[in-house]
Amino acid sequence: MGLKGEFLPELWRRLNSPSDRRMATRVAYMVLVIEVFFCLGIIWKVPYTEIDWEAYMEQIRTYKSGVRDYTQIQGGTGPLVYPAGHVHIFSWIETLTGGSVALAQWLFGVVYLVTQAVVLWTMVWVEILPPWALGLLACSKRLHSIYLLRLFNDCWAMLFAHAATALMVYRNHNLAIVVYSVAVSVKMNVLLYAPGVLAIMLHQGTLDGLVVGVITGILVQVGLALPFLLSHPREYVSRAFQLTRTFLYEWTVNLKFLPEHIFLHPSLHLGLLFAHVVLLVYLWRTKWGPQGTTLRDCLRRMVEATQRSTTRSLTEQKKKKKKEEKKITTTTTTVSSSWLAPPRDEEETLLGRQSLYMIATANFVGVLCARSLHFQFYSWYFHSLVAILWMIRLPTVVRLGLLGVIEYCWNRYPSTDKSSLTLLAAHSVVFAATVWSTPPRIQAQKHKAT
Repeated sequence: MGLKGEFLPELWRRLNSPSDRRMATRVAYMVLVIEVFFCLGIIWKVPYTEIDWEAYMEQIRTYKSGVRDYTQIQGGTGPLVYPAGHVHIFSWIETLTGGSVALAQWLFGVVYLVTQAVVLWTMVWVEILPPWALGLLACSKRLHSIYLLRLFNDCWAMLFAHAATALMVYRNHNLAIVVYSVAVSVKMNVLLYAPGVLAIMLHQGTLDGLVVGVITGILVQVGLALPFLLSHPREYVSRAFQLTRTFLYEWTVNLKFLPEHIFLHPSLHLGLLFAHVVLLVYLWRTKWGPQGTTLRDCLRRMVEATQRSTTRSLTEQKKKKKKEEKKITTTTTTVSSSWLAPPRDEEETLLGRQSLYMIATANFVGVLCARSLHFQFYSWYFHSLVAILWMIRLPTVVRLGLLGVIEYCWNRYPSTDKSSLTLLAAHSVVFAATVWSTPPRIQAQKHKAT
């Protein structure tokens, strides 16, 4: 009677409280431990499926032979069409594994677990998901397949993208932009994050921080691509950042309900691009900042924030640092010192939540308006989809239903008219609920410059 009357209701309350970081931390650790055993079982028992790995290795061996002309680097599935970061990462992997799939699977298993740990930290920090819902991040059959049984480069791109998102949530904006640049150097899909990242900098950052971040990000791209830019710059840029590439109809997951001639028609691509821009403008004007905020307002705020940061005296910084150190020292006796549950600051939590909202919705709109989604592209937005579902006004049963429907569509192989139309409908419902819901917005005057 005592157990049912006291312990179980209290446990259920804590499992349903997003602000209970200690419980969320414990659940996050449990999820990671379970994931370790689950990954081991998949690698040992489930057969590997060859799709792009051999092509990656053929391209890397051509690169290692001294070829720097992107038009001459070929693989079984076609020419090399990824930026230089992809080449450097898979060159390292080829050296480490000798091209062995079995060894590469263990490495990709580590990438999967590290990615999950970063995402879990982010979710705990922003206090969006109730602790029990953290387990949903480990429930995707398709995601495990992408990382452990397919070995796509999307896995590495998303590892860096999620790490950059965590840094952005933690308000280390400059370093976040650098890590985003590394992610883009692996695969261009991370550019879908760019509108949200820019919005964060305009609403929360400083002008000098934005300039430094952008310049550093560009330097990262140039530095990684230097071996190709020095010898064949035109070939590199045209192939590595090919925006006009046409995807094969047979592999599309989201638009299979369209006839092939319509799918391949340029008007469809232009229409989706126009819709993408319109939806981003809508998010900027209504969801990503205080109502009525203009670009001029953001720039004025950034200039003022820059001036405040440069005129702050050294003595004030030292006093603030000592005060924070004393606060941390006193709070560690009552708050878990885990990296998953750092000392709580309500305003920082809200700002981090707003940052994640901007990034996740920007990325989701890009997926919604994508010309074509292939099966590995699910990794682009699965984690942020879970976050969005808990940042919009929907009953929990509907959230779970939408997540289940979307997961089903991504596991339907080959995709069909019905599955692709269902996926589009589910995506549309999520965006409609985003439109209907109030975003986690912070008033501009409460923003602190980084």
